[in-house]
Amino acid sequence: MTQAVILVKISAEDTNKFVDDAKKLESVVDAYSVFGRFDCVVFVNAESLDGVKSTARKLGGFKGVKSTETLVEG
Repeated sequence: MTQAVILVKISAEDTNKFVDDAKKLESVVDAYSVFGRFDCVVFVNAESLDGVKSTARKLGGFKGVKSTETLVEG
């Protein structure tokens, strides 16, 4: 199992829908809106690093997403 945190910058008006939609993805354990440099944080458990990449790509394609940064547990 590969665990990761994906940090997301997103348009303010899209934050709530993003969090709701992110939680529907199979590998997403939880998602929250946050304050600071990033607008949302998404916790992921995937079978492999490729699974984390796939989830990050899906999240990056959601409406309003400006950028993502993925932190993989070593």
